[in-house]
Amino acid sequence: MQPYFLPYIGYFQLIQAVDRFVLYDDVNYITRGYINRNSILLNGQAHRFTLAVNGASQNQLIRDVHLAGVPDKFLNTIQHAYGKAPQFSTVFPMLQALFVQPDESIATLCQRALQTVMDYLGISTSLLTASSLQCPRQDSAAERLIAICKQLGANQYINSPGGRELYHHEQFARHGIDLQFIQPQAPAYAQGKQPFVANLSIIDPLMWCSREQVIDMLTHYSLARE
Repeated sequence: MQPYFLPYIGYFQLIQAVDRFVLYDDVNYITRGYINRNSILLNGQAHRFTLAVNGASQNQLIRDVHLAGVPDKFLNTIQHAYGKAPQFSTVFPMLQALFVQPDESIATLCQRALQTVMDYLGISTSLLTASSLQCPRQDSAAERLIAICKQLGANQYINSPGGRELYHHEQFARHGIDLQFIQPQAPAYAQGKQPFVANLSIIDPLMWCSREQVIDMLTHYSLARE
């Protein structure tokens, strides 16, 4: 998967479902995507936040796109949105600690943010980057995925639900790889006194729920071959 900054819980369910998770940091950056932005709960509604990056374009690789300074606005918004949430005193320092270099790669920041959440939730999956594998580009996206699986000695590959339109079980099976798709489920939880808003950044359940509650949410998914 592409590295996203603190994505929704379904992304972490996919990480939980596998032994090794490969971040596609060496593919083209997508403007207006979820690499550097997501949504939180603010005043009872979904609110989109964005981390500023320098001169990003779809002609750059994700690993070559850099932050434009320390995102004080983001941290201030988080403090305003969740200052009274039950887990704020635990989670907010974790978010502050993510920003150690104001001009680092967005891919590096996303990886560190993912690993921070994984450590907090006890997820033992190995987090790798595609660039570190040095796997050559193939003729198609599916062929590159198969090549990465072979390089890692994998006999099962799990993709997000959207992959059903791109990848086919038979193509992977010819290489001894069992292709499956995850179907995430987002259980509702209390967000203070406001009606529940689903599919927000992982920040939201971390703020409102205990660590044990979020760990339980990680198991709410199913796998299918088609």
